[in-house]
Amino acid sequence: MDPGPIGHFLTATLISTSTILFLETFSILACQYSSVGTILPSMDDWYNLTPVFDWIHCCIISVSLQFMIALLPLFIQELVRRGTGHPIIRLGKQFMFFSPVSDIFSTQIYTHSIISNLTFGGARYIVTGRGFASTRISFSSLFSRFAGPSIYLGMGTLTSLLYVTMAL
Repeated sequence: MDPGPIGHFLTATLISTSTILFLETFSILACQYSSVGTILPSMDDWYNLTPVFDWIHCCIISVSLQFMIALLPLFIQELVRRGTGHPIIRLGKQFMFFSPVSDIFSTQIYTHSIISNLTFGGARYIVTGRGFASTRISFSSLFSRFAGPSIYLGMGTLTSLLYVTMAL
């Protein structure tokens, strides 16, 4: 097996779990800190957390840079093939049709699959033949399969992000 996809799935798993842990840690800090950046009056024994918030600020900048670097190959490919205006239009279409949301959804499904296979077992090699089997599955069945590992977790993460943003 090619080691490339294994690294991709492992990275996706680490990014997914570290994002959740980052937001949970940030939520705990938001409970202990006031909106002006000082320790709440009832928390006299807490240390000054300004270096922690500086570190979080650096993490947010690095994630933003990583996101822009991930879009760079698509931008350069379109720039070389079609000229100056097309890369901007293509990236605009990607964001207009919520392509990053779709990527996050598929990454979360991969992450859930890897974690459940490592935890409970069940991964096996499926022999591929000439025919590709496809079946029609109802929306309710698909929703029940993918709601837990992606949609509910995404809504919880969004709620945590909104709480942290409002609290700080």
